[in-house]
Amino acid sequence: MTRVAESPPIVRDAELRETPSVEQMMGMPAVGRRWTAHEVRALIEESPLASPRYELVDGELLVTPSPGFLHQRAVTRLVEVLSPSSSRHDRVRKRPLYQRHVPEYWIVDLDARLIERWGTGDSRAEPVTTSLEWLPEGATSPFVLDVERFFAEVFAER
Repeated sequence: MTRVAESPPIVRDAELRETPSVEQMMGMPAVGRRWTAHEVRALIEESPLASPRYELVDGELLVTPSPGFLHQRAVTRLVEVLSPSSSRHDRVRKRPLYQRHVPEYWIVDLDARLIERWGTGDSRAEPVTTSLEWLPEGATSPFVLDVERFFAEVFAER
């Protein structure tokens, strides 16, 4: 019998203080037509930080209302996962806007297998390839992500 060693978790527990509950809303499809990526990008470019939020899935436009005031106040981290069709837009257009409004912005680059960590006013990202640690205000222990293991699991290598 072969014994397999148990590997440590990708993310260690990070205890956060309790916050008031916030109503959760789901995206609703805008029915009646098939949208193109170009049309959705145009909607986003018109008001990149405004409500509602748009997402395109197989020609269907999903429209999600902006979170309520209480939820918006709690934004301390924004995480973006790049896709081949939007990586330039995410890095060149959205990143500078987000950097002005959130203390930290993470870009997950699946092709490079790294996470870019951007702070407010940073002109260059901190590339993270091994371990990403973040201690949110009020937390008793940090959020820790094993970046190498995360990407190995994303690509089903483990």
